[in-house]
Amino acid sequence: MSVEEVKKRFVNEIKLRAYDDKYVDRNEEREILQVAIQLGVSIDSARTALAQVCDEAGYVLESGVLKAIRDNVEAAAGDDGKIDQKEFEMILAQAKKAMQGKKNDNQIKKMIVQVMEDTGNTKVKTGWFSDWYSTMKSRSSSRSVASREYSHLIESNCRRSFDTIPSIRRRTRRISMGSTSNPSSPFVRIVASCPRAAAASVNASPWSISMRCFTSHSYR
Repeated sequence: MSVEEVKKRFVNEIKLRAYDDKYVDRNEEREILQVAIQLGVSIDSARTALAQVCDEAGYVLESGVLKAIRDNVEAAAGDDGKIDQKEFEMILAQAKKAMQGKKNDNQIKKMIVQVMEDTGNTKVKTGWFSDWYSTMKSRSSSRSVASREYSHLIESNCRRSFDTIPSIRRRTRRISMGSTSNPSSPFVRIVASCPRAAAASVNASPWSISMRCFTSHSYR
């Protein structure tokens, strides 16, 4: 199979996995490369072709961003083995640009810290009375915990509301009896009016769809 044929196949494989968010993570990349290997393409050729396809089609390849971060980290630590705050912020700025908005600042910072730890470049330059690196790691960790707690709270509230608010239960019963092929059915009307429910599969459970609707404020 020629490189051009591989690239055409990759376009389809990428669309199956990353059509919505335009982001190919490492797990998705592994799956796509496995397809190429099964077709008799070498791993190096497959990686090169995948990178070219992602670049041409405007997809963000996570492994490519991580490689750039690794190169920048090693370059920053090359002189004296330490990374200062300004160098870290430059690495962050370049990674943000490469991410094209697919990850927020906190997520990108965690990626950079992980690369630093994986490559053994954890020595940083700090001031006399401050340690920007420890502070940044602590804040990133706190935000991650807060995000998980918030998600858990939202889910708990949705479940409680589902059990206690009659209107939610009535809507769910109507959804379960509605036809997905009838434009006037409750199922279609509710899903069409709710962005989070619209993102759910039509085969999703009534509970799943009602929860999506509730958390998007459609029923508040």
